[in-house]
Amino acid sequence: MARAVLALGECLQAEATCPVCLELFSEPVITECGHNFCGPCMAEVLGVPPRPAACPQCRATVAPGSLRPNRSLGAVAGLAGALGDEGRRPRCQPHGEVLGLFCESCRVPICPLCREEPRHRDHRARLAEEAAQQLRETLQSNLVFLQKEKEEFKPKGEEKSDGLLEKVASERQRLQDTFKQLQQFLQEQEGILLAKLDQAQRELTKERHEYVSSVSERKSLLDTLTAEIEKKRDQPVVEFLMDVGKTLSRYETGSASLSSHAALLGRGLEMLQAAAAGREVALPS
Repeated sequence: MARAVLALGECLQAEATCPVCLELFSEPVITECGHNFCGPCMAEVLGVPPRPAACPQCRATVAPGSLRPNRSLGAVAGLAGALGDEGRRPRCQPHGEVLGLFCESCRVPICPLCREEPRHRDHRARLAEEAAQQLRETLQSNLVFLQKEKEEFKPKGEEKSDGLLEKVASERQRLQDTFKQLQQFLQEQEGILLAKLDQAQRELTKERHEYVSSVSERKSLLDTLTAEIEKKRDQPVVEFLMDVGKTLSRYETGSASLSSHAALLGRGLEMLQAAAAGREVALPS
């Protein structure tokens, strides 16, 4: 049956085809010589304004007012078009029938003969057009939902990434501020320690100078005392005892002064070491 319909459609299409445009007749007209053409095709052949022209089939002269509508051929062309559409519809490969049904269980298009087979017999089936319409509506609803979700997800993703970027920028600023403060602190400490070293160096230089002067004075005193003692040890007893106390006092005073300067020099060295180590040391009064 399906093959017969296809053959009939092909035959009608051949008879209902315009020899000029090779398409199904549109508003067909017949000439006095008995040939049929599309109305628009003959209008193009006759030109504007219309003038006599040769028939595209037999080359006989066709007068502009001699064309007559061929409504019967127009009906045949319409039927051929319908059968052609039917013939172009997808068909079942095993049965050759049009896939006019849709199996909702298997979700595949089927033909009426497939509907009677065991694999589809107990399944729910409906017309393909109805199923397609419903599925289109379902897909449209899904599409609207997906578009809405996509639009909502985009701002959320942007907000999340913006928040992370803000955190990164904030952390970067915090680290920069911390290292800036640390650098400032180290510079301040460097200044403090260098000032302490300078002060300790000045104190040590001063004490060293005083110690060297004291040692020089002590050496001179020792030379003098040595000479006096060597001179006095040979004096008579009474003369020796009369000014020996003065000599001893001069010796003791010189020793005490030297010890004091030596202590100050040691204190200066201690200050220099403490400043180098970054420790506070009380200055000598």
